[in-house]
Amino acid sequence: MQAVIWKAIGLAAAGLTATSFLPQLIARLRDPRAVRISNGTLACFMTGVFLWTLYGVHLQDAIIIGANIFIFANLTAIAAVQFWQDRK
Repeated sequence: MQAVIWKAIGLAAAGLTATSFLPQLIARLRDPRAVRISNGTLACFMTGVFLWTLYGVHLQDAIIIGANIFIFANLTAIAAVQFWQDRK
């Protein structure tokens, strides 16, 4: 049962990170002047990266864990800057 759950987490992580920029593509197609990363893209990618981190913890793979923590920290900074700029 646990193996199925971890396989589902890995598949979800792969699916989310692989398709995370589709909302950005749609936003750019609708408005070519769109510069910022869409909230949907950030949310999808951040969720995928979080799941990859969990999957790395399960596998006890320091490279997967470290890389995804670094990516998540950068994405969090991007989200914070966008949120702050949108409030202006």
